[in-house]
Amino acid sequence: MAKQLLPPLPGKQYNMLVSHVPFNKLAIDKVIRNATYITILRHPVSNYESIFGFMKIASYLNIEQNTSQDPFHMFLSNTTMYSKRIKDSYRKTLLSNRQIFDVGLDLKNHNNETLVDNVIQQASEEFDFVLIAEYFDESLVLLKKLLCWDFEDIMYFRQNKRNNKLRFEFDDWKRQRILEINKADYKLYQHFNKTFWHKVAAYGETFHNDLATFRGMLQKLRSECVDEERFKIQSRGRMNSTILKNNAPAYCNALSKEGFDILANRQKATSSDLAMDQSLSQLQK
Repeated sequence: MAKQLLPPLPGKQYNMLVSHVPFNKLAIDKVIRNATYITILRHPVSNYESIFGFMKIASYLNIEQNTSQDPFHMFLSNTTMYSKRIKDSYRKTLLSNRQIFDVGLDLKNHNNETLVDNVIQQASEEFDFVLIAEYFDESLVLLKKLLCWDFEDIMYFRQNKRNNKLRFEFDDWKRQRILEINKADYKLYQHFNKTFWHKVAAYGETFHNDLATFRGMLQKLRSECVDEERFKIQSRGRMNSTILKNNAPAYCNALSKEGFDILANRQKATSSDLAMDQSLSQLQK
């Protein structure tokens, strides 16, 4: 990770590392010293369906070509057989307990309850806060307090939404089957969902008022920025990306993906200039 990151801007240090990366505190500490560690968890049932759909696992395994039945149901009916067909090491990590893998548990140890409990305990000690996806707004209000931010610092609107063609319906059997496959993830989720509500209680009496204020600001933001009638299909049909209104205020761009691209391109350009200056300096010597 450290080798692939662009260097900080001249005279600066990293403020944040926001990335999809399996957690290793020692490694990340080399990039940002004395950081506040934050992650997010999602209920294993919705998370597993999302992975299956977004990563097009059915197409990868040719399930759709072999049967007219629900491919997600077919996969869940015989995960052992289908998993053996997967040669790609990354996809293998997605099909069972991916969230606790990201927190630090090796794939081979998912059924070892002692090691699962140890990783959950370690995560409790190393992470300063774990957001819960199903309570995203509530999570951001807690995050705001933890980092001493203002409401403006946690404003957002949805950038991408999974294409509806990549969604699958649930029934009780599917839910139960997913929980069986992801026992370690479910244990992890239950633990941090419980501690999450402890943090809400510890926030104090102003929590619900702050949450209502935040959601009012979000509604105003979306009404001013987002064109609800249009979207752009991207990532090979996987995502419906948000489109801003034609007359959207300038601040909307800063919150959009285009705003992040501007920052990334500026950093790349500055880093290239810095590398060129260093090269010229060496030649002059």
